[in-house]
Amino acid sequence: MEPTLHKPIPMGTRVVIPKHYLGKDRVTGTVSGISSAHIIFGYIVILDNEIDDPEYGKMKAIVVNGPELVGINGENWKLDT
Repeated sequence: MEPTLHKPIPMGTRVVIPKHYLGKDRVTGTVSGISSAHIIFGYIVILDNEIDDPEYGKMKAIVVNGPELVGINGENWKLDT
């Protein structure tokens, strides 16, 4: 199965987490798995540095929707329109 609203993101890709997920600028990590497979895939991203969240404790990974991920060099996997 492949996503239909964005291109597949290869495992091991280095990415930037959108600010609205963690409230911090330029949080980076590595795509390590797929959390959900549908028309939009959710990707498991292992963070480069743990985030200490007062509500949830230490976060080492996060799930991000595929269309929101951007590579560390600015690449994205959105479909061409």
